[in-house]
Amino acid sequence: MDLFGRNTDNYGGSFAADNAKLVFPGIGDAGGADIGMLSQQLQCQYSQQISKLYEIGSSKFYYVAGRTQGQLSINRVEGPRRLGTAFLKKFGNVCNVRTNNLSFQLVGDCGDGGGGQNTTYTSKFVVIQAVTIAVAAQDMLINNGIQAMFSSFSYE
Repeated sequence: MDLFGRNTDNYGGSFAADNAKLVFPGIGDAGGADIGMLSQQLQCQYSQQISKLYEIGSSKFYYVAGRTQGQLSINRVEGPRRLGTAFLKKFGNVCNVRTNNLSFQLVGDCGDGGGGQNTTYTSKFVVIQAVTIAVAAQDMLINNGIQAMFSSFSYE
């Protein structure tokens, strides 16, 4: 019992942020690169169209689910040329969409018995819509922004 009669904390598990990786299937060695291409930020938005229908002469309403769509952006520092070029060629070509998937994986167990689990988010049917390039005089890093669209999103 806590001294002040409060509920005590319960340990829910641990994970380390350095166990997260961005995977680009079909790029690099062994069918997928997980080195991140010097990625600095990833952001995804996934939505579905929902229509609300009303019935004349009734107080009933209905929800009708429509199509899904997603947008993603990746901010990265221009780095290993071979990998960056391969990524842009694969994900920029709309004819490759059938196999263009991006996965973000988090390995959730620190080996401390905390019961962590692995989590994977996958954007499917990805195609790049826009690429931006920026450089600043103070650091001379070439920053690269990628905006893409995708059709479906899974979570495991």
